[in-house]
Amino acid sequence: AQEKFPRWSPDGKNAAFLSTRSGNWALWGVAMRNGQAVGEPFLIQDGMNDAYLLNWTDGGLAAWSWIRINDVYLLEVDPATGEPAGGPRLLDYSPTGGNFVPTWSPDGKSVVFMKRIGASALSLVVSSGGSAREFAIPVTDYASMSNLKWSPRGEAGIMCTFKDDPMKRVLLRLDVHLGKWESQLLPPG
Repeated sequence: AQEKFPRWSPDGKNAAFLSTRSGNWALWGVAMRNGQAVGEPFLIQDGMNDAYLLNWTDGGLAAWSWIRINDVYLLEVDPATGEPAGGPRLLDYSPTGGNFVPTWSPDGKSVVFMKRIGASALSLVVSSGGSAREFAIPVTDYASMSNLKWSPRGEAGIMCTFKDDPMKRVLLRLDVHLGKWESQLLPPG
């Protein structure tokens, strides 16, 4: 397991630390006597991904974490001048806070974007004129996904690439009409 941020309790009888020993980052504690661990560590709080332990306070152990909020906004533009025609408005798609990398279709009638579902899953959302369809993305390494694009005329669907492993890139194509994914291994380089 990985472990980090050890903190002594104010009375010196326990130590708290973050550990992945349960699979995800969690807050663990262990009893201490004369500077040595006594007994087995015990789980205090699960769900401490992206958390950083600060120090003990009168109210307990203080921690902080980053919260990332991404959303898609639309902005009407006057085609004659290219100037904004009003202010940006949030794309009405719930839940908000996890929608990102929007790309317009070639005809300008639809937008596709990724939607974060929990900590480790994404889906692709195609929104057209107030209705939306959602497609689960059939990969596990979402961090390596890039290049979300519509095909030139939009008829072939939406494509993106991702790294299957450090040396392999895969092209994914979603046929929007059939709701079916196809994948193709790309040559090196």
